[in-house]
Formats: sequence, C-alpha cells, structure tokens
Amino acid sequence: SLLYNPKTASTQDFDFIFENATSALNDLIEIEPKFEIFAKTLFSESSISIDRNVQSKDEVKNLDKAINAYLMLASSKWHLAPTLHATEWLVRRFQIHIHNAETLLLSTINYYKASVFKRILGIVKLPPLFHPLSSFVRSDRNPTHITAVKLFQDMDFLKLYTNYLGRCVKQGTTYTSQLLFSSCCFVNLIAYSNNDEERL
Repeated sequence: SLLYNPKTASTQDFDFIFENATSALNDLIEIEPKFEIFAKTLFSESSISIDRNVQSKDEVKNLDKAINAYLMLASSKWHLAPTLHATEWLVRRFQIHIHNAETLLLSTINYYKASVFKRILGIVKLPPLFHPLSSFVRSDRNPTHITAVKLFQDMDFLKLYTNYLGRCVKQGTTYTSQLLFSSCCFVNLIAYSNNDEERL
C-alpha cells in the first residue's frame, strides 16, 4: 500500500479502495480535466474485476499503456493528496509498483526530497537502472542531489529518462519543476564529463 501500513491494508477490500480512489480521481478531474479519460478505463467499475495475471498480451499492453499515461499526467500532482489516494487503487489492483515500476519512479524522481518519494521507495520493486537508490529504501533519509545526479551518469539511465521526457513533451504533461530537475541533472552531467570528449 502507498498509504496504509500493512496491518490496516490487510483489512481493506477492493470496494473500499476503489470508492476512495474514484472520489480522489473526481478531485483531480476538477483540477485537470484530462484525468477524466481514466474514469472510463483504470477507474471504471469493470476495473474491479480485472486481473492482469489472466489477461492476454494485448490486454496487458493496453493496460500498461493506460497506467503509464496516467502516471505521466499525475507527475505534476504528486504533492496533492488526491493523487496518492487515486494511485493507491493502481498499486493495490494492478500492482504498478512491480509491473510499472520504471514509469512510477520516472514520474516521481524529481520529488526525491519529498515524503511521497520515500513512500514509493518503500513499496516499489527497484529496476536495475535505479539501483543507486537501493541504500535509501530502508533508510530514514531521502536520496540526495548527488545520488540523483549519479543516476544520470549511467548512459542507459540517461537514455531511459530522456525517452520518458520526450513522451511527456509529446503528451503535453511537462511542468516547471520536472524541467528544472532535468536541466540541473543534465548540466551537472556535462560538468562531470568535461574532460571526456567521447562521453560529451
């Protein structure tokens, strides 16, 4: 659970989580009408009975596409309580912290100093490219700026992030703090690579 401790979470059924999530989604729709599309898919009544483990490859692909689109749109709203309550449904019903871990982390990495990022680190299955964050999973500390910059020193991570950022640009979901974070990491990466012409 993104919100509740394991003992509390174990007493909750999907109907309870779904009701809270749909209420939160309605709050998000008031802030950003683009969220309304998800009321007909990820947060529809039929989503309660969806089990990704028995879906076809095409169905899983479409599910992941919808989840990733939601996460990109939600990226600018992680500081709002409705985002956490809506996303709780995706964690509990579709296990996005396991199956969509990369996009979940990419959509929140610029919040690395915030408590929401610690919550996500506490439940996510870290993909290999995010291994530098592993020492903060069971720590009381949040990742540091240096840790964030070190992620970008891995060229495979850099490609992953720039591809994600490119998708955000195409979908029109970029926002100021995301672009400031990206620019800062890119500038630091260039500075660290100053004496390596091939890397530059």
